[in-house]
Amino acid sequence: MEKIKKIGKQFANDRPGERFINLHRTLHSGGHKVLVSIAGVVGGVVLMIGGLILGFIPGVPGVVLGVLGLALIAAQIPILAKWCDRWEPILRGVLKKCRAAISRNKNNPPIEEKPLELK
Repeated sequence: MEKIKKIGKQFANDRPGERFINLHRTLHSGGHKVLVSIAGVVGGVVLMIGGLILGFIPGVPGVVLGVLGLALIAAQIPILAKWCDRWEPILRGVLKKCRAAISRNKNNPPIEEKPLELK
């Protein structure tokens, strides 16, 4: 359990654009175990399917499970880890712009239009 916490902290502290390939290297540095890799991929697929199903339920953030599943799979497959590292900074930039737009709209609510009165 302590090893999982240590790996999680390392993943969280790594720079965006490097964290997935670093996670892959960390997990496979002590010798590659095929059963662990298969379990990681199967677990990731289960999380992604669960996220997809929960995405249809209002108020439940199924995206979180999907992202965790993708991260779990990327930790096992180096090509996918590189793909995630390439797209993470781009997606972070898009999310930052979306958050800024949302906060601007919250600070400046739309002006209420009054119906025209005919005399």
